[in-house]
Amino acid sequence: MIDFIVFQCFLSALAGTAIIALILGKMGSTWALLLAVLVTVFSILDLTIGTTKMARLHHDLARRFIFLEKKIISSTDQADDCCAGYSAERLDIEADEPPPMAVLNIVCHNEMLRAMGYPIGDQVEIKWYHRWFCNWFDWKEYSIRNKQ
Repeated sequence: MIDFIVFQCFLSALAGTAIIALILGKMGSTWALLLAVLVTVFSILDLTIGTTKMARLHHDLARRFIFLEKKIISSTDQADDCCAGYSAERLDIEADEPPPMAVLNIVCHNEMLRAMGYPIGDQVEIKWYHRWFCNWFDWKEYSIRNKQ
């Protein structure tokens, strides 16, 4: 079943590429070259960053946290040793996480403040380039300062 789905996706991508090639053939070689370079750059970025690998890791970690939450909610034992076991399991899951991204944490902090109704003055000012690249890497995170 999975092989058929993969084959179907391959055929869809191949047909879509052929249609785009036909359209670009009528537009001129400059556009075709520009889009070919663009596709190449994004493909290289995807290979080096490993978006599919990171998405799989995120999925697996989220499932492990959900299973832990389910165990905590369904537990009737309120003993301290039980809570210590849950904390140890949480730390095991966190040990498999990638290192935190400082700029992304600040963006999330600002969104939480906004959602909780805090004034804009309480938020940390983030420059445009921090916001654009925060999902991939920290860039000059040391330059971010609180307004106060």
